[in-house]
Amino acid sequence: MITERLVNYMELFNKYKNKDFICITNYINSCVNDMKFSLTDDELSAALLGSAQNTFHELITAILNRNKDGLDPKHPNANLFINRSGRLLPIRSNYIPVRPSIAEKAWLLYILQDKKAKLFLQDEIITELISKLKSDLSLPDISRCIDIRNLGPAAEISFSDETKYIFKLIVAAIKEHKTLVVTNTAFNGQTYKNQTVIPYKLEYTPQFDSFSLSAYNLDAARPIKMNLLNLKKVSLGEPIPDYDKFLIDYEQQLSNIREDIPITIEITDDKNGYDRCCYKFASFDRVCYENENGNLTMNIYYYRFQKDEIIRYLMFLGPSVKIMAPTHIKEEYIARLKKAYDKYTDH
Repeated sequence: MITERLVNYMELFNKYKNKDFICITNYINSCVNDMKFSLTDDELSAALLGSAQNTFHELITAILNRNKDGLDPKHPNANLFINRSGRLLPIRSNYIPVRPSIAEKAWLLYILQDKKAKLFLQDEIITELISKLKSDLSLPDISRCIDIRNLGPAAEISFSDETKYIFKLIVAAIKEHKTLVVTNTAFNGQTYKNQTVIPYKLEYTPQFDSFSLSAYNLDAARPIKMNLLNLKKVSLGEPIPDYDKFLIDYEQQLSNIREDIPITIEITDDKNGYDRCCYKFASFDRVCYENENGNLTMNIYYYRFQKDEIIRYLMFLGPSVKIMAPTHIKEEYIARLKKAYDKYTDH
């Protein structure tokens, strides 16, 4: 139940207009899951107020069941929380359900019809959700609201039964903290059989519509990345001892091979250069800003093993980009262009 004062402010208490709705929802759901996340009266007040929310003071006092003199005696049965040993615990004992907007429902309907949804949900769940969503006549056609660009047939991932099985096996290994035994064919065509790896995470690359597994190869004793379509004969291995320590060590290794200086490029909008660059480098950490020439500058942060991949993308983008820094990347880019040019030059 909610106080009359809170009802009067329900228009403000909306996730589309301010942060309070999601803050209270997350707080209640967190406490339902684990009471250690409970806050004191002052802590919750501070979380709700924030630096830009001072105009919502009445709303906050209503949420906390208070008035200027303390607890509101007019609404003793309208409390959202109960005070136990100085901690505000929600009276509600179960989760607040997700309440998607019309736009969110329309987007969900769209993505459920993508074949990749089968990697995450069972077929019967997908069928049931699509049926219920399609019965909602208020949903707009999402393609009329959002620019959705389809990849060419050559870039689409092939979701065979084997691919789906391998994907779910990797997810199981990550969740259960187990190793994997894999046979992987590298980009150079070499096949590595029965490699034992510790899976770290699955990554999605939008430009190729494909998934990759980041893992630690115990045989090679180094971090690696493998395309999902190049994996064969994948099986669960043994439990990983001290998994938390592995994560710390692995992430430390990644930080050690992360380049300190980003690759800086200048992008012109010739031949849709902006869109093409943002699309190509969507999976990288990057910062973009408009420079004094009116063009776009992009800083691309990367790991050493990603250097060749970035240079290939830059060559693909052609005259739409210019490498500004660092010098050794510019020199390697020029050397590759000269090598390609020499193949077509008569000697």
